[in-house]
Amino acid sequence: GITKPLSQQSTTSVPVRPGMNSSRQQIQNTNNLNQPTNPIQTATGSTLPALPPELVYTSDRIQPVADEHRQSLVKHAALSSPLLNGWSLFSHQKKAILRGLLMRRIILALDMGLGKTLIGCVWAKAFKRTFPALKVFVI
Repeated sequence: GITKPLSQQSTTSVPVRPGMNSSRQQIQNTNNLNQPTNPIQTATGSTLPALPPELVYTSDRIQPVADEHRQSLVKHAALSSPLLNGWSLFSHQKKAILRGLLMRRIILALDMGLGKTLIGCVWAKAFKRTFPALKVFVI
């Protein structure tokens, strides 16, 4: 990798594209969240401050929410039913909606024309039908 940690802590290097921000070039793999992460040295020799342990992303910390509302959210999304205008969802749209419902959050990074607005609307509809008092804001 282009960057090196200042200590021998276990790290994973991310491939660097031209123009990529050097602060995103290193992902710290922290197994013990009580230990502070070490500063990161960039390819240019500057030192970046380490993230606080509670902000370090590890995939084992981001898990789907399993509670009493999970089945209701999926049911209210009605992924197999045609929409009011007669359209049916494509499989990639169903997968994105289901993932967003199970994780209780969604960031859509799809190419133009693949249905981000439709995915967001169906996702919001499921929340609104599950939690009627909920106010939905689309940004």
